[in-house]
Amino acid sequence: MKKALFVARLLPALALLTIGGCREKEPEPPPEPFIVLESPAERPDEAPLPPVAPLTGVNAGPRYVDDAETIRIASDEYTDLGVTGVRTHDFNRPFDVSRIFPNFDADPSDPASYNFTESDEAYQAIIASGCDVYLRIGESWCNPIGCVRLPTDTQWENWLSAVMHIVRHYNNDFNNAVPIARAPAYVELWNEADSERFWDLGIGRFVDFFVLTVQAINAEYPGLKVGGPGFTSGALDHPSEWVEPFFNMVVAYPGVAEDKVFDFVSWHVYDHDPVRFGNAADYYTTTASRLIGALPTQSFEQHITEWNTQTDTDTLRSRGRGAAEMTAAWIVLQEHGVDRSFFYRGIDTHESDGGVPSAYGLLTILDAAADEYEKKAIGSAFKLWSEFAAGGRDRLHVTTGVDEEGGFYALARYADSGYLVILANLTAADQEWQIELPEGDRLAEAGDLTVKGIDPDGNYEEPTVSLPMTIKANSVQLVAIGK
Repeated sequence: MKKALFVARLLPALALLTIGGCREKEPEPPPEPFIVLESPAERPDEAPLPPVAPLTGVNAGPRYVDDAETIRIASDEYTDLGVTGVRTHDFNRPFDVSRIFPNFDADPSDPASYNFTESDEAYQAIIASGCDVYLRIGESWCNPIGCVRLPTDTQWENWLSAVMHIVRHYNNDFNNAVPIARAPAYVELWNEADSERFWDLGIGRFVDFFVLTVQAINAEYPGLKVGGPGFTSGALDHPSEWVEPFFNMVVAYPGVAEDKVFDFVSWHVYDHDPVRFGNAADYYTTTASRLIGALPTQSFEQHITEWNTQTDTDTLRSRGRGAAEMTAAWIVLQEHGVDRSFFYRGIDTHESDGGVPSAYGLLTILDAAADEYEKKAIGSAFKLWSEFAAGGRDRLHVTTGVDEEGGFYALARYADSGYLVILANLTAADQEWQIELPEGDRLAEAGDLTVKGIDPDGNYEEPTVSLPMTIKANSVQLVAIGK
């Protein structure tokens, strides 16, 4: 059994010796570990830890349009970041239903009614960069409210049919002049349907769309996972307005009781507080389980398909504080068993965003013509998340001297040759640490450790290991421990 942190672990009391009338000094206690790793076997009475999930997807890219309206592709940069999946949302509209099927009065069975040129280019760029495609069916951000293009009542059946033809296209079953190299594993039905910027036909009409499309996809592609609806970050503050009515109306929809409806539930969070990410995961797991528990699909995945800090007006996303906040959020998402994640977003999708620290991207564009990009601090942190998630999935218990409530976050897993630990320090103070290894109460030695990190100024660093190590306030570290 491990000893509690910050309780002196003294050797058995030595007999007092008198030499020349002086009492011999008792030996100094060993240094406190600060970080203690324990195997699941050392805590047999606790619930199993959720496995490490591949929470390394992004929205948009690697294709984007520069200021000269030239198509650019940042595939090498996505590979370097370790991006594993791309959600097809908010990058100049190539996947919007209204862009692919622009005339809602057109014949949905006629290939000439569709324009897949842009979306196919973007899709193939995602595949070429080694990423999976997470196909969002919906519309991009629309300002002002009321400008989103949706069907009238007389166009409704045409539009529903067109949505299914888009799904067929990306499964190589419709209008494929160039075959799709790999079909999507997931189809997400809409983005932020509870916002009138994306859906202004009311919740009843959305439930019609959602259920009928799910049923059509299930009938043709039973292996394709489908869900949604990408709830806004604010939906959690007013669940009785959209979230709970949506689930209740889906469950009550005619024919749903005999059909699979949810393979996943998707939602968004934009916040500076990592706790809110865990609260959202718990809420949607509990609420969805309670409200759709009577359906055949009682087991479903949780997907956070957009997340970042709150709207940024300064340099937070380019500095260590932003990297630490989002790393802490990523750790919380892992702890709460979230299955898929898509950070918002991969690249600032307009060259004019380059040099704007508050833009959302992990990458900023320095010079599109020269293919010059730069990772923001959050981008460098994302690369550390990817390294952590790329190997084994078996987690270790980890205890720290300052807990998450105090602003210190840690996640640990087994690696092929030892262990990996990722740390985020949101406290106001630098923290010294050593690591006590599992099953043996041995402190890791300097020669066992390799450390990478993001400093408070947002710079990537590989500090020299000298124990005890220090993680500065508002910074991130990835620690590899050899056995």
